[in-house]
This record gives sequence, structure tokens and C-alpha cells, in this order.
Amino acid sequence: MATSSTPPECIIHVSNEDLHSNLASPRDFESWSVLLRAARLKKHKPLLMVAEDLEDDTIPPVHYHLKCRKLFTLKRDLEKLEERDLENREEDIKRRSLRPVTLPSSSTVFDKVCIFCPPGKHSKYIKGSNTREHLVQCLELKADARVREIARQRQDQRILAVVSRELVAAEAWYHKSCYRQYTNEKSIPAKLESPNEDPNEDDYQHAETYAFSILAMYIRDELFTSPKVVKLTDLTHVLATYMHSSGVAVLKESTKKHLRRKLEREFGDMLHMTPDDKGKILVYPNTLNTSDLAKENQQLKKDLDSLRGQSTQVSEILKKASVHLRSSIKGAENKKIWPFLPSSLNESTTKAPAEVTQFLFALLTGDLEPKNPSQRTQMLVDSFSQDLVYAVSAGTQIPITKEPRMESSTPRR
Repeated sequence: MATSSTPPECIIHVSNEDLHSNLASPRDFESWSVLLRAARLKKHKPLLMVAEDLEDDTIPPVHYHLKCRKLFTLKRDLEKLEERDLENREEDIKRRSLRPVTLPSSSTVFDKVCIFCPPGKHSKYIKGSNTREHLVQCLELKADARVREIARQRQDQRILAVVSRELVAAEAWYHKSCYRQYTNEKSIPAKLESPNEDPNEDDYQHAETYAFSILAMYIRDELFTSPKVVKLTDLTHVLATYMHSSGVAVLKESTKKHLRRKLEREFGDMLHMTPDDKGKILVYPNTLNTSDLAKENQQLKKDLDSLRGQSTQVSEILKKASVHLRSSIKGAENKKIWPFLPSSLNESTTKAPAEVTQFLFALLTGDLEPKNPSQRTQMLVDSFSQDLVYAVSAGTQIPITKEPRMESSTPRR
């Protein structure tokens, strides 16, 4: 039984040709690359979606009119778009120059060479042919994350330095075969996959180097992105955390001692260090704006003055409340009666001053006069108030409800 299928149509239809007739497809990878370049410059979603799901080294089955392709890839239009894109990028660089810059070099993008190939050996031929393998640009965040993770597993210092920049934002390039080979977990040495096995001296040095590279990435990602002042001891703690994850239980004193020197060698003038009033080293990036520091300092002074004012106000309130409670207790008329007589029990002699009980209710519940206090709260207020009256009056006054229990009780045998 015959099945109906949707006829192919021109994916970049920009002419008056019939949508489904006289269609062509990319004849080779170079032809597809030119089309894809135009799609990226023009932000052509259909083609970009096709490229996103494309397997390595394959040419998609897209169709188009030759006239549409000619108009779509017109060199003059593409050059104008590139110029506009370059101008926008330069404006973006100017804006970024006013903000913290996390990239360690002066360039905002990578050179168009394979990041995996050894330096100076960037030309690579397709296996079994004399055709050079084309470079592809890193466009997916998952590829960035994959390379970063494998570099950490391999403890590859060169690639770790590369991935300290975001590969997508910095427009990294690589050969697909190099990417596949580098991210193949089977090629990772077993020694690096198991860093938690009994570390010897060589393992310690390896773990220290690896942890320092991660610390450098942390500084670029955190300290340069959000400029602030941190203690060198905090960075030492971060380094120790990374080394612990590699199986090193205790850091050597030399590691802590030489951290400052290594940071200065790694970052140079990009990172400043200065001692505080207690001799502790403070670290801050050169992107920390002095005007921001001045504003922050002024705000801290205001907050400190406000706290001092609040402290003074609280002290005055406490002093006034204490004097008032003391006066209330001293002015009470229920003097201590002894010997105790049942006829002495009445409401006036068994209650503490109202101010004292209100203070205790507020202290325990946050309410001066709670409507339905719990039995436990009521018992605590009664007990505390009686003790306060006894202590403030130096024993001359005491609510009688507590004294008979205290003086008539006999120890159990």
C-alpha cells in the first residue's frame, strides 16, 4: 500500500520559485559549511535547528533552490552582516571593559585553531585522504561542560587553562575528531580516574597542581566576575577542599606557605594582596572599582552608626525598665511574715507586682498580657517573679506561696 509523504521544500525560500520544484542539496561538507555560516549570520532558525541535531561529519538532507541559495549566501550581504556583528562585538567589549573581565588574555575570543591540537600543529587531514579536516565552532554549552569535566579528570593543565574561559562565549574551535578522541573516557589513564588511592609524594604533587588549577578557575569565575576582597586563608581553604577531593587528607605547610607566590605568578598584576591591621593577607582583583569601595565604605559607616545608635537606645530602654521594676518591687507592701500563718494568705501577699509579671510574660511569650497562657508559662512566671521579688528586696519581701514550700519541706530519706 502506498504511503503519502510530505514533498521536500526549499528551506531558505527567498525567491519566487515554486516551493517544491527544482530543488538541490549541499554537494559536500564545504557547501554545507558556507550555508551554515550564512544561517548563523542571519540567525536563520530552520537551518540552525537542523545543525543543532546534526551528527558529526554529516551533511544534512536539506533542500533549496539554487537561486535562493545564491541570494541567501550573497557575499556582499554576508560581509555587511559580519561588519555589523563585529561592531556590536566591539561595543560589547567596551561595555565589558567597564565591568570585571574574567579572561586571562587581552583577546575576547580564541584564534581559529583547534584547541586540542598541540601548539604549532593545527593542520589535520581526514584519515585516509588528502583533505584537511574542517574546524567546527563550539556552540553548545554541553560541549563546554564535557570538555571541562574531562580536563579535570585528566588533570590536563593546558586544557584546564583553556576552559577557564567559556568555550561558547570565547568562540573556541576544534576538529570533531580531536573532540571525540579527547572526550573518550576510555582514553583517560586509570591512575587519574582513581585519585583516592594511597597518595605518595608524586600523587601529592599531582593533586596539588590539579587543585591549584581549579582554584585559579574559581578565582576567575568568582573573584573577577564579582569583584570583592577575600582573605588568603579563605582561598587556602578552597585549595584544601579540592585537594581533599583528590585524596589528600592533610596539606603540607609548604603548600600553604607558597600559595601566595603561586597566585602572584599565575595572575601577576591582575590580583593584588595587602595585609590588614592584624597582618592577615587580603586579596582583591584589579577590577575592583575604587568608587565602589568608597560607596561600600560609606554605607558600612552609616550602618555602624545606626547600630551604635540602636545599641544606645536599647541600653537606655533596659536601664529605665530595670529601674521601674526595681521601684515597683521596693514599693510593694507585702513584707515578709514569719512565722507563717494561714490567715496571712490573701491575694495581695501572694502576688508579685503587676509590672514584674507583665515583663516576664513578655519575655517568655512576647505578649505583655497573653489571653490564655499555658500552664507551664504561668508556673514559670510565678516562680521567676517570686525569685525576683526576693532577690531585689534582699529577703525582706517574698510572696508567701513560695516560702512555705521552701522552709517547711523536709528532705526525703
